[in-house]
Amino acid sequence: MARTINKSMESRLLSGMYLNILNAVKNDTTLNLEVRTSSQVIIYYKKSKILTLFSRRKNPELLSEGYWKNDTIPEFDIDKPNGYFQLAKTKVDDYKSIKANEEFRIQQKISVDNACRENRYWVIDMEYQFAQNIIKNRIKNTTRFDLVSIDLKHRKIVLMELKQGLDSSIGDSGVDDHIRRYEEHIAHPEFRTWLRYDVKSIIDIKVKLGLYNSEIQTYINNIDEMEIDFLVVFAYHNNAEKQQYSLSYPNAKTIFINRNSDKYIL
Repeated sequence: MARTINKSMESRLLSGMYLNILNAVKNDTTLNLEVRTSSQVIIYYKKSKILTLFSRRKNPELLSEGYWKNDTIPEFDIDKPNGYFQLAKTKVDDYKSIKANEEFRIQQKISVDNACRENRYWVIDMEYQFAQNIIKNRIKNTTRFDLVSIDLKHRKIVLMELKQGLDSSIGDSGVDDHIRRYEEHIAHPEFRTWLRYDVKSIIDIKVKLGLYNSEIQTYINNIDEMEIDFLVVFAYHNNAEKQQYSLSYPNAKTIFINRNSDKYIL
């Protein structure tokens, strides 16, 4: 549950066999490194797992076979990962051009454009999921929160759900549905405790790995006491759609972004 890495994984990333992979991620803003378990780190590109690293296994797990179609999956040079990353990114782009998911693209761009302390909201994680068996009396489907962020102005942890256009805002997994899911989770002390702990762990790990500047920790004090909030991020196509959303969901706390903007600053 906790977002920590074990000593073996830490050593492999900072001074061992994964050092060149870590450096490649640092130099490529389109790649995200996320800790999922203490022994597993995943490199994402546009929400696709293009590389999975392990603390014990020798060989990383590459982009899944479905992306390669009839092409031969290449050999992975652990000392020179950039060639593989470029090829894997091309395969993901080709796949997503056929099975396009605009919401994935927007989510990734939000994460990249808000990954610094200059903005009010600092996005630190995507696809956050808490142990579902602990949340009692809940909606049966698995709940994930699209984005985890820190409100640097008000010093709050903010969970966010992205909605792209009006069609994605209604029905199952719509705005009202996700507000209800958030209320189910936030009612549980275990969820609040672990979310705060995970946020602290994510920041600490990424500072240690050099993915975040160590100065950021001076901006984030007393995480254990931070309030937790929920916002919808609504990506609108035009002003008429934005106005219709506001009329449909007047009580939903929402940040609006124009999907045609160059930057998706929250």
